[in-house]
Amino acid sequence: MSEARATSSNPPKGRKNRSVVHEEFIQLEVIDAESNKKVKKSQCKHCAPDSRYRVLSGVNPTNLRDHLKAHHPEQFASVKGI
Repeated sequence: MSEARATSSNPPKGRKNRSVVHEEFIQLEVIDAESNKKVKKSQCKHCAPDSRYRVLSGVNPTNLRDHLKAHHPEQFASVKGI
């Protein structure tokens, strides 16, 4: 089982996020149980806590935008419009 390390809306380190889509997600840094390495994930602020789609692998803005488009069309429209 993975253990969450950081639950800040800002990424722990690295490049700054330029896309506004990142504002709709909480950036997490998780320790992978198998490899014991840090892995970046994104937690959707709009999904229900028990949703299987709530935590996404990685922080790629295209994948995050696709998640909003498929599951939260109103938020997608606001992100797309900016």
